[in-house]
Amino acid sequence: MFHGAQGPIRWLESSSHRIQDVLQVCPELVTRKHLVVTAFDSSRLEPVPSERLQGWRVAGSALHVPPLESMELIPKNVFNEWYVFSEAPSDRKLESFADTGLTLGPALAGPQTASPWDLKRIQRNFWQQFQSAGAETYLSGGRRLIFATLEQACFSAVLRSFSDPGRIKTGST
Repeated sequence: MFHGAQGPIRWLESSSHRIQDVLQVCPELVTRKHLVVTAFDSSRLEPVPSERLQGWRVAGSALHVPPLESMELIPKNVFNEWYVFSEAPSDRKLESFADTGLTLGPALAGPQTASPWDLKRIQRNFWQQFQSAGAETYLSGGRRLIFATLEQACFSAVLRSFSDPGRIKTGST
């Protein structure tokens, strides 16, 4: 696991944890917030009729999920990349970084799927999009967890939890 900062945004990456582990520590990151899901088990996102009635909708290639009151209503196990917003986001297209080899740390820390120059470009595009979209939190759960947020208290709680040697780091909840 490694972590860092990009201005006011704190981030961490871990190959031993999953999105569910972050949400177990800090469910308020997503409850009562707007979610934009940009990766879903490598397939097209499509809400079922009951979700459509609740306001779930597709805009471009992203699934927009309205604020939900409970973690039980969020299908955590199948969503691979999330942007989280306090306010309703625009329908602007959000690029998915789930399969790009993105790492927020140094090039040697991530998988060697991109050259160092490509990785710098991918990182630059990611940070520009995160900030310009007005996202509050980003979660990605591909080969490893990537968690970036403006929520300092939640970031600290997750980092403490993941760093606790007494906690078994299996990626399960």
